[in-house]
Amino acid sequence: MVSAAWTPDGFMSAANRAVGRYLPPPPPGVRPPTRWGDEAFVYEQFAAAGPAEVTATVEHVRLDFASPVEAAAFWVRAAGHVQVERRLEASGAWEALHDDVAAVFAEWNREPGPAVRVESAYLSAVVRGGAAATSHGRRVSER
Repeated sequence: MVSAAWTPDGFMSAANRAVGRYLPPPPPGVRPPTRWGDEAFVYEQFAAAGPAEVTATVEHVRLDFASPVEAAAFWVRAAGHVQVERRLEASGAWEALHDDVAAVFAEWNREPGPAVRVESAYLSAVVRGGAAATSHGRRVSER
């Protein structure tokens, strides 16, 4: 199994927390997907699955924009879970959401001046063996 997930303490989690103030809460019992960006959580999930080789590495993606406002406009436009909430326009909250996301970009900015450069961490994990190598109780052949 291979996974890539934003880290719980990274930029994307901060941006999602800002947006989360405007979105409906998740259903009861739903846990955040960023838990898969926590190395200890990934190891813990596969420890009980039998012998498995787990390798996990924190990687970064760099996001560059001309300004925090441009960055927020892109992020809100590209994030599907935000786009479905266009109803916020009628309530006047859409602009506030943009402002809050722009503030997160400004806070995480590593570039001097008006430009924005953000490094967003994600965990890249590869699991070989154990439950990752079985399908319906049978071992999956390696290719």
